[in-house]
Amino acid sequence: MSPNRQRQIYYAFKEKCVWRPEHETQLAQNFKKKAQRLLSDMLGRVCESNKKPKWILPGNYAKLLHYWATNERFLQLSDIGKKARNSTKGGSLHTSGATSQDAVRRKLASLP
Repeated sequence: MSPNRQRQIYYAFKEKCVWRPEHETQLAQNFKKKAQRLLSDMLGRVCESNKKPKWILPGNYAKLLHYWATNERFLQLSDIGKKARNSTKGGSLHTSGATSQDAVRRKLASLP
């Protein structure tokens, strides 16, 4: 999505909500993170279902299908994710996202 379109969406959001000026930077960062996550989840469901939703234009859907079928990086990450989800290695699966198991262990050890 172009930076211009991102700004348009953010400004439309700003018209409906009010906050103090000192919170602008943090709020913009939070909005961007949540919007990226939401779009990523929506596109993931589209990729899995293999059906064009109403909100994606036909030309853009064709481009997405081509990207998902040919982009080396996307295919590599997809394969890594499939292998990780299907893994039964060890006594437990690593399910803490980008946080390392050692960091999770330290965090849990520090809890009261």
